[in-house]
Amino acid sequence: MIFSILAIGFLSIFKSLDFPYSTLLFESTTLIPFGVSWLLKGTYTWKFSKYDVLRIMVKFFR
Repeated sequence: MIFSILAIGFLSIFKSLDFPYSTLLFESTTLIPFGVSWLLKGTYTWKFSKYDVLRIMVKFFR
């Protein structure tokens, strides 16, 4: 995530190295790991849920 943020800043400074949709690419590579980590942190209590769907989802990630 830190690399992606630094790459956006670096490409903003050096416009000659910039390529189409570079900011979108690096923001996506930052948001996807953040979303997965947030999902995993939030699923901690799902294994104690009474709903089978939530327990199945937790098994996939853990």
